[in-house]
Amino acid sequence: MAIAAGHFCFAQIPDLTWDHYYAQPQQNFEAVDLTYDGKYIIGGSTKGQYTRNAMIVKVDINGDTLWRKDYSGSNSSSAFYSIATTKDGNIVAAGSSSIIRNSNISSKGGGDLYVAKVNSTNGEILWQKLYGGSKEDNAFSVSATSDGGCIVGGYTNSIDGDITGAKGNEDAWILKLDANGEIEWSMVAGDTKGDRVTKIRETSDKGFICIGYQSPTDNYYADQYYATNMWVAKLSQSGEILWEKILEGNNYDKGKDILETSDNGFVLCGESNSNSGEFNYTTGQYDMWIVKLDETGVIQWKNRYGSIDGDYPFAVGETSEGYVMVGHSIGSYTLDYWVTMLTYDKEDGTNTKWKFVSDSSYCTVTDMKVIPSNSFVYVGAKAGSYSRAQAFLAKYGENNPPIVSTTSIGQEFSGYVSSIYPNPAVEELNIMLSQNTEFSIANLLGEVVFTEKGVIGVNTVSLKSFSPGIYYVTTGAGKASKFVVSY
Repeated sequence: MAIAAGHFCFAQIPDLTWDHYYAQPQQNFEAVDLTYDGKYIIGGSTKGQYTRNAMIVKVDINGDTLWRKDYSGSNSSSAFYSIATTKDGNIVAAGSSSIIRNSNISSKGGGDLYVAKVNSTNGEILWQKLYGGSKEDNAFSVSATSDGGCIVGGYTNSIDGDITGAKGNEDAWILKLDANGEIEWSMVAGDTKGDRVTKIRETSDKGFICIGYQSPTDNYYADQYYATNMWVAKLSQSGEILWEKILEGNNYDKGKDILETSDNGFVLCGESNSNSGEFNYTTGQYDMWIVKLDETGVIQWKNRYGSIDGDYPFAVGETSEGYVMVGHSIGSYTLDYWVTMLTYDKEDGTNTKWKFVSDSSYCTVTDMKVIPSNSFVYVGAKAGSYSRAQAFLAKYGENNPPIVSTTSIGQEFSGYVSSIYPNPAVEELNIMLSQNTEFSIANLLGEVVFTEKGVIGVNTVSLKSFSPGIYYVTTGAGKASKFVVSY
């Protein structure tokens, strides 16, 4: 089975494997990620009579709940809008909160950006912190970083506290946190109002790529209707802006997701109801847009999808065939929603396949994760014609982790790998190669965590920095062999 780091093949848009409803009322799922042990973590919120609490749920490969916990506190309003698996195998989630219960951490005022790191096994808090100033601050995106910390993106209305250089009217705000949640650096960006980061990720050069939107000061519609432009920025490891890209129309243009692609460029998705500039056509209300950039931010191609009413993308992923974009669409002349999946060719952005995947009269999607074994999961809300919407997780494609040879010593392995032992491994792994070749080790998320030029015979790799979980050895032959790191 061929595996490239983070990119998997869809011969076609896969069929639904299962969807799982979570019956607790007033429960919202906002984000999903895959853990090193092959499970799923979901971030969101749950509402009480007078409060809303941030929430994390961990489920198994069938969607059954392993544990569920509420965070922050009574007499508060809090939610997680983004979630990620950290380098040490635990969980970090980010959103907003006005108070943290059972702690001496008090609000900085007006609602704060809230980040918590929890144990992946049981959900117990490792640390949690509030960041911000005297006014409202919020996070929409968190991603784990290779140094064990995380990068957080959102916005701030404050000009005091943890914020410096802000203009105080909803500026885009980015924070780099270390493994203990301490601020290493932060930066603000934006013009006069309405600037936000909606997604930020670490890139292969240890810098960052982010997307969001800005309200332009020189746009007539900005003063009249608070129009927005899509905004992309490439940052250095220390938070310096290396380049920016503004994708401008004449109305509302908002970036939603972005990721680094296998050719070192970027692919993004967003929504627009403009009919000039970069977004020079709209079908009706909002259209979904997918845009491919090169490594310097130059547009290589762009494409749109739109129906007569409204189409809203939320996530984009890469496969070996192309790119997949997931969002939801409003039905013609109704208030019904369906989830829409689209795939695009890498070379020119041609829409190669599309599918409506919901059989519900009301279905929205908030996040998607492309995962191994030709599949992906997404979260959202779903309801029948007369029932209240329930949070759900849906799986498309194969239901098991990639099936790769784990035969014993002396038997055939994939590619140039003759054997791997011990398997499971604890402190060291021995990889026997049949010829001199470079080999890499990737985790279950598809992230390359180790690369070395191997030689014929036994190559020993120290596993002291590896978190427990499932990993793959890949070689120049384009094949992969699986092994397990245990405690």
